[in-house]
Amino acid sequence: MRRVLFTTLILFGFSFCMAQTQWQQVDPEHIHGQGWKNEQRPFNRLPQKAKNQVRKAVWNLGKHAAGLSLEFTSNASLIEFRYVVENELAYPHMPATGKSGIDLYTYNNKQEFWIKGNYQFKDTIYYSFKGIAPTEHIEDPNRKYKLYLPLYNSVKWIEFRTNPSTSLSFVPPSNTQPIVIYGTSIAQGACATRPGMAWGNIVARQLEQPVINLGFSGNGRLEAPIMDLINELNPALVILDCLPNFYLNGRHTLPQVKERLLQSVAQIRKQHPNTPILLTQHMGYAEALIQTKKAEANQPLNQTLTETFQQLIQQGHNNLYMLSKEEIGLDHNSYVDGTHPNDMGMLRYAEAYLKKIAEIFPKNP
Repeated sequence: MRRVLFTTLILFGFSFCMAQTQWQQVDPEHIHGQGWKNEQRPFNRLPQKAKNQVRKAVWNLGKHAAGLSLEFTSNASLIEFRYVVENELAYPHMPATGKSGIDLYTYNNKQEFWIKGNYQFKDTIYYSFKGIAPTEHIEDPNRKYKLYLPLYNSVKWIEFRTNPSTSLSFVPPSNTQPIVIYGTSIAQGACATRPGMAWGNIVARQLEQPVINLGFSGNGRLEAPIMDLINELNPALVILDCLPNFYLNGRHTLPQVKERLLQSVAQIRKQHPNTPILLTQHMGYAEALIQTKKAEANQPLNQTLTETFQQLIQQGHNNLYMLSKEEIGLDHNSYVDGTHPNDMGMLRYAEAYLKKIAEIFPKNP
């Protein structure tokens, strides 16, 4: 009899708990960092019309949720998310937490705090953020949060729930002019160990500024269809960080690189004559100091960008800026595989951009 009563109480308690914590679907209208809404694929970075405008590889990478986030306020001590992705969970050089994971931060007086999550990577990925309570650092029980979505995977759907008798309210995206990043795998987020450590996401947090991530792994090549899409966004700043995807091994030539740079600036200037444009050099490879071929791979590209930048300035282009390899300042400890930054490298990358953006805008854009 006691055993039956005990089992009944456990089942009743479990059912009561579940009844108070029903999973709720995240409305894609709440997504931040998205330049266009896509009703067919709500977590895409590109609009549906782009499918017939860009190369297939770019379209497929545009399905990845890099730079997308959710903002909300909540007084919950337990916040859980579950979601499904479309592709493999990890790469050999990038863990599942970075490629397919989510990442949660909270704030107090513009100071950020990272929140550790317990996770399970299965067919449905599950994250649990628990034990959240007011502290000496954050006294307000109703906190503001930012949740970053996966850097290198496509999200099919995502749901959330909190502990009983608590609330969670999503914050709509800002209408502030965004910073737009057009770049390579590094801009997309390789190889941060978690989404919050991608340099674009670090910049967005520090500036409290919308950032739209148009990084396409292996496919950031200053192409006209992407430039046309960027022109639709009314950007506060356009960052062109594409040199690492130009390969001087027979696939591309320096005159082609120069022509792409000139055309890209011209396209933006046609629609946005006064918008600042930041051209970024190749950040280099970890082994360049001891392998001549690696050093030679980026030096001609950087020289070409510098010469093109100077030519544009001489032609009278205003609000044009350059970020050099030296300003980025990565060393051999800044890489995962000699090519892609680790978390330290991402932080240095972000710091270099933040310093340059402060020069472009004495006050935040």
